[in-house]
Amino acid sequence: MLFALFQGSLGFVFANATTLALAETGQNAGTGSAFLGSLQFLLAALVSPLVGLAGEATAVPMGIVMVVTIVLAGVSFLALPRRDADGPRDADGPRVADEQASGVEDYAPSA
Repeated sequence: MLFALFQGSLGFVFANATTLALAETGQNAGTGSAFLGSLQFLLAALVSPLVGLAGEATAVPMGIVMVVTIVLAGVSFLALPRRDADGPRDADGPRVADEQASGVEDYAPSA
């Protein structure tokens, strides 16, 4: 039951994750798509032998590998820096773009 739920969610996750990742590549969307495809095959090739190391004919090793990779993905999501749409953040928290724009007066063209 849990495996079916996991597999069923992949259609939503992969489509949205690929769209968000390719949106960051801009004019190099083909290169980004090739990198994503290569990365998926590489990670699958590295992780799949871990399931076979247990030597059991049950789904327990597969479940353990799935849980470990999910935890690693969550940790990397929280630990790796992300870009804001408004620009990078300074160490104290304010956006760098906000500091640069703070000295500029608002300009409204006159009609």
